[in-house]
Amino acid sequence: MLRSLVRMAARNGRLATALDNTPAGRVLASRHLGPADEVRVIEVARGLADTERLVALEPLRHPAGTVLRAQASEAAYLRLLDRLTAAGIEGAEVSVRLAALVADADPGPVARSHLVTVCRAAEQQGHRISLDPEGARGAGAGLALAQDLHAEFRGTLGVQLPAHLHRAETDAQLLAEKGMRVRLVRLSVRPVADAAHVEPAAVDRSFVRCLRILMEGAGTPVIATHDPRLLAIGADLVRRQHREATAQEFLLDHRMHPVDRRRLIAAGLLVRTNLPYGEDWSCYLARRLTEDPGGLSELPRGLVHRTD
Repeated sequence: MLRSLVRMAARNGRLATALDNTPAGRVLASRHLGPADEVRVIEVARGLADTERLVALEPLRHPAGTVLRAQASEAAYLRLLDRLTAAGIEGAEVSVRLAALVADADPGPVARSHLVTVCRAAEQQGHRISLDPEGARGAGAGLALAQDLHAEFRGTLGVQLPAHLHRAETDAQLLAEKGMRVRLVRLSVRPVADAAHVEPAAVDRSFVRCLRILMEGAGTPVIATHDPRLLAIGADLVRRQHREATAQEFLLDHRMHPVDRRRLIAAGLLVRTNLPYGEDWSCYLARRLTEDPGGLSELPRGLVHRTD
């Protein structure tokens, strides 16, 4: 019962609000997320790169909503790419939120222009972009934009696909046919406008179906989950499909599940370490805690009661 209530609070945004407004939430953030200061995040990333780890950075930016904030987001992404290059970090992946580049509800030509500018900078500096397509009107426009730009930024631009969307399998098929890099996640960070599965078991089944579709395609699946069962299924599909060990990646957040990380690396699979950080941390942490099988046990009882 408690598990269901907390998951419902995560879906409607109440858990994120409780995390944002309590000391306990900030303690959990310090345990699970990267440093708040981007300069320190780069230092952590540099340390990971020095140990031969592949690195991904996920700046958790709020939706823009205005032209000026969208412009500020573009500048922030460009600054991050420059900092990665200046630190000598090669081949990093940066997650870009489409909602951070959109001045209104519809991601039109202006958002596209911002994204093209960021992708061009990443391409020139040898980094990659993973587009988080969620916006006020759902994921459809963002997924379409990623597909439209794929030919221009084939080796640079990938897209994130939340498996809980009812449309996820159809999108997985289209993305696989185009040979795109797809970061498959269980849930969107923020509550979504799209029709979506609610029950965890239904989300897991959709995740596995999407993963099978991507593994059978010509693209690059990125398995972004902390569920040991789903990680094991991903590794088994690599073997069953006779895929090269480097033809997909497993994405794990920094400081989480070191045993699973070592197991995947020992099997010769590529593992990339993700560093999430930034202003919209509470929504991300709410999703992470509720999708991780051990996450709910970390929520203090008093904090849970604040979501009622």
